[in-house]
Amino acid sequence: QDNEVWTFKWQEKVFSQHEEELYSDLGNCSTVLEQKYHRDILALRNAGGRPNRRLFCYVDTDPPPPTTEAHHPMTDWSSGPETFASRFGSSVRRRRGHIRGVVPRWPLAQDPVLQRPSEDHMINARVNSVPTQAMHLMADLGRMDSQDVGDEYQLCEVKVDDNGMVTISPDFNGDKPPYRIENSHREIFEYQLFHASEAISAQEEAKES
Repeated sequence: QDNEVWTFKWQEKVFSQHEEELYSDLGNCSTVLEQKYHRDILALRNAGGRPNRRLFCYVDTDPPPPTTEAHHPMTDWSSGPETFASRFGSSVRRRRGHIRGVVPRWPLAQDPVLQRPSEDHMINARVNSVPTQAMHLMADLGRMDSQDVGDEYQLCEVKVDDNGMVTISPDFNGDKPPYRIENSHREIFEYQLFHASEAISAQEEAKES
């Protein structure tokens, strides 16, 4: 009953159960994208409903997906309601300095700010930003009769930049143990990521490089 196979196409939106309920109400749709999703949901319902159950995705044009990391409140108002802005802000405000055991890349007695950087240093330190698109492949591991988004988990993130570089996170399992997820009902799920593309010839590889 829980067996589900889905082939995701690049940047093709696949809705979750929560999104279906959210976007089905036009009152929740203020942006052009949300209004498009409203029409898509109505079309899906007219065609018999969502063909997927647990598997879904966020595409590059979607708002940032909810994080499954530990929640860090944005304010000290513990009794106040949590807003989308505070939930999103808490998911992105990670500070590397909060991780114990991290050693700075420069000696503590040295000022990391260069007052008069040389031309070579400025060239070497310059970061070239390459446009990138991303997809987040997700799974709803909660109970099917619940609308709680707290049991929606990211299985992997796929990024492709304009140079054709593909990045998968987390990495393929290979010989490593499966990834494990524990939902809010303390149920354990395991999954693995494999590279299933057909091998290319040395001539094709040389042509792509």
